[in-house]
Amino acid sequence: FAERLASQGPGNDYWLEHWWDQRRLVFRDWRGPTDMQAALAKYPCVAVRATHWGSIKGLLPETMPGLAFDRMCSTPSETIAVRGADCQGRVKQP
Repeated sequence: FAERLASQGPGNDYWLEHWWDQRRLVFRDWRGPTDMQAALAKYPCVAVRATHWGSIKGLLPETMPGLAFDRMCSTPSETIAVRGADCQGRVKQP
């Protein structure tokens, strides 16, 4: 079923799973776990949205060592950590 969804969605749809094993994060797409560093290297910016940022923040260094964010943005219900763009989604120019 996931393969059918993958063929219908954008190729840049990734997420972090931690609900099955809350001691770690798994970076994945519709086809399964994938290398976070290799995936993020393809894009000029990244946004990580989380309703439980404290948990994600503590586990990210193990998933992708050295990942740093330029901005921390928020909405009433989530934190958004951004690298390579501002909180309005404007990509930083080199």
